[in-house]
Amino acid sequence: MTANFWRFSTVFSKTPSSQKTKNVGTVGSKKSADPHSGGSRLKPLWEEYTGKNDLFISAGAGTGKTHTISSIYVSLFDRAFRRGQKLGVENVVTITYTRKAAREMKKKIVEMIEEKLTGENAHVWHQLLSSMIFAWISTIDSFANRILTESGLLVGVDPGFRISSESRMRYSLHRAVLWTLSEHIDLMEPLLFFYDIDQIVSKLTEAIVHHRYNLLTCKSITRIDFELPFHNNTEEEKLLKKATDNFHELFLHAYEAYLQELDREKLMDFTEVLMKLRRILKEPEHEWLRERYRNQFKYIIVDEFQDTNFLQKEIIDLLRGPETKIIYVGDAKQSIYRFRGAEVEVFSQAKKEIEASGGSLHQLSVNFRSHPDIVEFNNRLFEKIFTGGKDYAPLYSRLAPLHLEGVEDSRKRVNLLLIEKPSDEPEVVAEFIESIVGREFEFVRREKRSDEVVLIAERRPMRYSDIAVLYRKGRGTLQKFTRVFEERRIPYYVVGETGFFDLPEIEGLIAFLKLLNNPLDDSAMVSALLSPVVGLNLDDLVLLKQSARSSMIGNALFYALKDFELEGEKGKRLALFREVLRRYIPLKAMMKPSELLEAVVEELNYEPRLARFDTSGRKVANLRKLLATARNLDETGISLRELMRRLRHFGPEDEEQAALESEETDAVQMMTVHKAKGLEFPVVIVIDTSWSVRETKGGLIFHREDGSEPIFTLSPSEISKEVENDETFLGKAIREDMEREIEEEKRTLYVALTRAVDLLVLTFAINPGRDVTRGWSQAVYKTPETSDDRKTA
Repeated sequence: MTANFWRFSTVFSKTPSSQKTKNVGTVGSKKSADPHSGGSRLKPLWEEYTGKNDLFISAGAGTGKTHTISSIYVSLFDRAFRRGQKLGVENVVTITYTRKAAREMKKKIVEMIEEKLTGENAHVWHQLLSSMIFAWISTIDSFANRILTESGLLVGVDPGFRISSESRMRYSLHRAVLWTLSEHIDLMEPLLFFYDIDQIVSKLTEAIVHHRYNLLTCKSITRIDFELPFHNNTEEEKLLKKATDNFHELFLHAYEAYLQELDREKLMDFTEVLMKLRRILKEPEHEWLRERYRNQFKYIIVDEFQDTNFLQKEIIDLLRGPETKIIYVGDAKQSIYRFRGAEVEVFSQAKKEIEASGGSLHQLSVNFRSHPDIVEFNNRLFEKIFTGGKDYAPLYSRLAPLHLEGVEDSRKRVNLLLIEKPSDEPEVVAEFIESIVGREFEFVRREKRSDEVVLIAERRPMRYSDIAVLYRKGRGTLQKFTRVFEERRIPYYVVGETGFFDLPEIEGLIAFLKLLNNPLDDSAMVSALLSPVVGLNLDDLVLLKQSARSSMIGNALFYALKDFELEGEKGKRLALFREVLRRYIPLKAMMKPSELLEAVVEELNYEPRLARFDTSGRKVANLRKLLATARNLDETGISLRELMRRLRHFGPEDEEQAALESEETDAVQMMTVHKAKGLEFPVVIVIDTSWSVRETKGGLIFHREDGSEPIFTLSPSEISKEVENDETFLGKAIREDMEREIEEEKRTLYVALTRAVDLLVLTFAINPGRDVTRGWSQAVYKTPETSDDRKTA
């Protein structure tokens, strides 16, 4: 791979940095000040807001949302103190999306309060500061948890309940689903026309994890008179309706069994905390509880409102009293959690509700984050991508950049990395990183002055730690890049990996343990051989499979392994793997799982081999963490088979990579776009832009008409492909579901491209060799402002 395989292309003409842009926003049809009191010299939003009506704030990426919310929070108390009105931390609720965001917001609010300790009404500000430990600033599940804990005994909830870990939740859920299917085999009959057993288990699990609220509030398709015919095939319609009804019944049984599993250990998962609170608030006998909090909460501020759903919105409505003012803050363009049940139309509908009730609509429209060229690129790109028209399809509003001073560097701030084909991408990106690290570069920093905020240029060498590589999803994509980075000695670390147990150095050992239980498990054999445990490549695997097909004993790879030889160091590793596997298969029942794992690691000489190519020490740290985890699980006296089962249900929230990095670590950060949400980086490289669009996916569809209860139907992939263009209810619902997914991908691209402060880079495959009609690269390519430049680069 050489530099001839790639070129750099600027994707728009440079906007003169010397051109000063006013920082403006909108308040209805009026201009509003930017969040940091700069530029327009009008009243800041938090001074303009009187607290007498509801407020809806649309906040684009980098527009100072956290600063605005914190300032509004403090201004509510400032206004009350000046008027001699009583207002305490128990009267103002602030709900954020993550615990980290809640901590940061609370810290910022405390800093703002501390600035007021020497001014007017100092004594009440001191009192407020001392009570901030009790402030209602948290995630929605922590908010619900607090109410249930405070009132648990009075409403029949054990106040000693605990929140289940993800691994415990998934383990209990798996048991509940399997028990349900074994007890209600008759209900599966129509489902088996469309799905196999594993698919039914998967869909029931998905239903309980992400869709329980919708499934408990949905309408049955067998009891609805549709304006359009439901389906053109009468026999298939009957079967699908029966399968949908039976699936719903299985869901109810599995959900009940799952709750019983958790109840036995006094556990609840995050969603069930919300469901429990909703049920209690709706029950007539608990009207007193609802009234208590309605009277207590004077203001409810909801951050990241675009990531909420109808369940969370209903809870907020139930706790809202006649005098309670609601402040929603969010950006529909950054709603990227549909796969977790977020429903962006809640954002649009709430906006309409506030406008209809006489509330205020505000828009923050000054970007404080990015270089003006990046802001302008995103404006021109997303004006074409976000066309609006539906509740789940937002319309784009331009953002104004800050004025930039002291710029001497004329290099372009938005670039495409042109590559011949996707397989070249890791080498191209690595080569690009090597080409910029160590070179002088003009970075920008924000500086607040008396009347405005400006960007100041600062020149320094580029570091690895300035760079973030963002990708959509996909373990395979990540592994291709990390392998190349390791070969080129580019320091990196992965933030929020898909799961500790999915890491190559860990997955290979888990696969080895699976082989001890079942040597004929070809899937485990492939994972072990391709992992660092052995380190074969795909060509080696092809040869092994050919050998297996010609084996006289059987087609399993285990049989072919006996006489399969390779040359060099790789051959020695394979021979050692084969010998250790042969020796420990009969010993597995005689040793504790942790002892077995430690013995295998030692016999394979695994830790020293990992250390040879582990410049950061992370792989070795992860290995040691796995051994410690196995020892902890050993304390319960579990078998190797049970250990495998437990580890299978661990999730990213339970186990992350061993923490070695700090903010001072000079290494490239790699993460999904979802992990990068809310963050910013000097340099952002967006990879894997030429991905294949999925086929019409058979899944669970919830169709809403004008915000009413959802209509639920199954949508098996075979039927979906047949009817997606039909003028039937099913065809309409499937088309809308696909449109929603496309809109989600647009929003994910928006989040990715708006993380960059100083330099934005996108990869672009010239010959993708597959269907990329909905890939991110096509979204950029089809935008007039970018396509011509790409062609002539």
